[in-house]
Amino acid sequence: MDCNSWITTIASNYIQLYIPPKNSQLHPSNQMVTDVTSFIQQSTSASMPEVLETPAAPEFISPPMNGSLSIPELFDWHKENNPNHPLFAYSENYEDDVYRVSYSQFYDAYHRAGAIAAGLFGLDVSNAHEKRPVVAIFSTADTITTFTNIIGLSRLGAIPFPLSPRFSPRVLAHLLKSAKVSHIYVNGNPHLRSVAEEAVVLTSGDEGEKLKLDVKIHDLPEFNVLYGNSTWFPRLPKRTVDHSSHAIYIHSSSSTSDFPKVIPWTVRQQVEHSIIPTPLNDQRQHNLTGAVISCHAVELFHTIGLLFLYWTPVVGLVWGTFKPSSPAVVPTAELCFQGLKATKSEWALTHTKFIEAWAQDEEKIVHLMGLKGVFSGGKVLKQSAGDTLCARGVKLGNVYGSTEGGLISALPSEHLGAEWDYFQRNPQCKLDFIDLGDGTFHCVVIPSEGQSCPITNTMFGGKEAYATGDLLIPHPTRRDYYKVLGRVDDQIMLSSGEVIHPVRPENIICSNPHVRTAQLFGYARPHLGVLVELEEAPTVMNDSTIEAARDLIWPSVQLMNSRSPAFSQISRQMIVVISANKPMIYTPKGGPKRAHNLRLYRDEIDRSYEGCGDAYLKAHSAHIVIVSKTVTAQG
Repeated sequence: MDCNSWITTIASNYIQLYIPPKNSQLHPSNQMVTDVTSFIQQSTSASMPEVLETPAAPEFISPPMNGSLSIPELFDWHKENNPNHPLFAYSENYEDDVYRVSYSQFYDAYHRAGAIAAGLFGLDVSNAHEKRPVVAIFSTADTITTFTNIIGLSRLGAIPFPLSPRFSPRVLAHLLKSAKVSHIYVNGNPHLRSVAEEAVVLTSGDEGEKLKLDVKIHDLPEFNVLYGNSTWFPRLPKRTVDHSSHAIYIHSSSSTSDFPKVIPWTVRQQVEHSIIPTPLNDQRQHNLTGAVISCHAVELFHTIGLLFLYWTPVVGLVWGTFKPSSPAVVPTAELCFQGLKATKSEWALTHTKFIEAWAQDEEKIVHLMGLKGVFSGGKVLKQSAGDTLCARGVKLGNVYGSTEGGLISALPSEHLGAEWDYFQRNPQCKLDFIDLGDGTFHCVVIPSEGQSCPITNTMFGGKEAYATGDLLIPHPTRRDYYKVLGRVDDQIMLSSGEVIHPVRPENIICSNPHVRTAQLFGYARPHLGVLVELEEAPTVMNDSTIEAARDLIWPSVQLMNSRSPAFSQISRQMIVVISANKPMIYTPKGGPKRAHNLRLYRDEIDRSYEGCGDAYLKAHSAHIVIVSKTVTAQG
């Protein structure tokens, strides 16, 4: 159903919507409207937001930093105090004027979104005690439209649950059940509609199943409906907000499990992340207010995107995005770079894979040199790409955190030059560490007054805490600076007892321009091997194509061997080449899904050890005997 038909359906049901008197404040009027035909006619022909002719922003009044305002209340506050300050900026075709969405326009739009949702879901906005539903957003809509609907649902008192549009019906059904979703928004994408419908059928359950859901599917209110040149200005009534109540559901990345988990964030946890102290402001007086940060690659079902949007209205940053469209522009390295330039962004928050692509283009490197910071999170940036950019003066930074533990790095971290792979600790996040005895530490987030944890999974020092599962290395001289080495469960223990952290050697192999991904293996085996997926993986697998692929890979494996102790070196025969017909499995963050890949390639891995093991053991027997004795003596 297209947007016009959908709105007409609402009108035909005579949904009651609040309209305040002219010049009213935020309280609802007693006036009601039972025919929204005039709204339909006005809202379906949208007018563009005004052109931002100069990058200079209006004077920005900082909101209260005492944590008293919830996120929707914070945006309500900006309507009164910073109505003309931009929140979003975008370009129509990467060349012409930059358009902006001001706080005033955003305010009108998210109140419309909340009022429309109330009508669709049959909610009485005047009843503060009515239970509000969990609403999933399964959509490929643009950033502005998606966030407007998220805040509109939150302002209504519903619990939004943004979902990855890449989920299968089975995974989607699992999440709908886990979160007890009663409504799901889908934009005008036939494939997503089909996936959602199949997932809803799965949630109905089998006979005898305890949890059965009645999930209703609705079309997501689109940009032209929310931002159209309308005279309909609904004002949702103020609500008493319980800061301990659930504000939003976010799903985990499913990097270490078959199904992603539902992680509830409370109002308090949202607020805590909106008032994170800014080290650059405090230490170097670097004003972020009015600066545009390119977020063209950011997806709002990932925690990193939501955290930045919670923090943005406090410091006055402007989000650079793609133009509103449905479906949204699909981010690529080239399109994100064009968007960065067109919106005159001074900062960038993007995927590591895009930064790695930019590092191979001289024109892009020159432009990045002029930015105040280029940040990425999730997958670790390839060492070769980071070193290349850093050597040219690009100011790299890392964003580190998790859905379960919150933001751990500062916003933004101070740039450390050649030590670009370290991040600065978020000053309100309390950390502790489990010393693993080899120079690495398991990072544990300790809930504190300044920053609580969405979930906890361990006891540490007699208190509930969240063990991240991440290996960190402290900076040798700078306090509160750390480097992410990898996952605790990614470590590989050989049969000799030696332990290898795979990320560093994998990064060296991945510095090869022919290599897309490398994943070490060898748990409980005498020596290491590596799964390698090439950028152009072979489709025909025979001795000739495998050896040709190894020829491409071998120089970077030799480089890795030259920087590794004898027990962690890899022979040519232990390179397992991935076929294009059987690609590796990846996490939503872009890293290899290790356990799944080991199962997928179990036969190939077993064959790689056949006939190779004896020769390898003979070549390294002296070293292995010594190691075995040492381990026995310690054990």
